[in-house]
Amino acid sequence: MIEDKMVLNGVFERNLEPSDNLDFTIGLTMDCNMQCYYCYEKEFRDKKSHMTRERIDAIFDFYAFCRTEYGSKGSVSEIGITGGEPLINRETARLVKYISEKWSDSKVTVITNGVNLLKYYDELPIGKSLEFIISLDGLKDTHLKRRYSGIAVDERIYDDIIAGIKRLLSDGVSVKIQAVLDKNNYHELPQLYEFLLTEGILTSPTCTFKMAHVMDFANQYGINEDFNNKQEILMM
Repeated sequence: MIEDKMVLNGVFERNLEPSDNLDFTIGLTMDCNMQCYYCYEKEFRDKKSHMTRERIDAIFDFYAFCRTEYGSKGSVSEIGITGGEPLINRETARLVKYISEKWSDSKVTVITNGVNLLKYYDELPIGKSLEFIISLDGLKDTHLKRRYSGIAVDERIYDDIIAGIKRLLSDGVSVKIQAVLDKNNYHELPQLYEFLLTEGILTSPTCTFKMAHVMDFANQYGINEDFNNKQEILMM
């Protein structure tokens, strides 16, 4: 069991202060085009259920009501867009733009695996207040094995992810590369970092690099202890 003092040491931060705004996250779909072996959402996969414009309009109307009732405390400074994979198809990609247009004064952050970035790039609200968080768990072989549970896939998938990241950066879009780490891949982190430097990705002024650990929200600390123990987490 992870000890309580890890929270005090700042390994897992919890913000318990009430917010002055109404930032929120929309899950566009529970469907995904990857099969990550550590995914905690597998049991919720649903290829038929996607967010719709009508539901987004209902959310917008609710927040408009909040602005009327609570003034500044009803403001939305940032909207997170996630899934599943929010760019799973053309319609969900178009919903990203629709949300950006509905909340034109809000920053939109899309959490994606990047597989379809190039495919649906022209549907995205490039030029708006937009940020992408894109996951890379390692170099090509490591990333694809983890993200497709060892299933043989076309290696060009990884190349497309990298090309999509580069295109976002060339258009001045903010990108965060997130490495999801556990005991099976943390040793490759230096090589991944060097690769991203060599590719000119991390030298971009609009790109940052962050690390995360394999999650399990059924655990009180958000840790999946099948993949990381206390010592390994502290090493990260």
